Amino acid sequence: MSEESVTIILKDKSFPMHAGIPLHKALRILDLPANAHLALRDGQLITEDEMLRKGDRIELVAVISGG
Repeated sequence: MSEESVTIILKDKSFPMHAGIPLHKALRILDLPANAHLALRDGQLITEDEMLRKGDRIELVAVISGG
């Protein structure tokens, strides 16, 4: 993976992504609904407007809801 890349992790799978785009665009590229996942960078929650930076490792956690 190049230095300009971001790694997005979902369920033990890694997806390379270009740096310099907002999280919501990366989720759209991966065909994932933003409201169904929480995103963590270095253990800190980030919003979908957050720009992805080179070297980022973003972990996506599925939001579980029920009734």
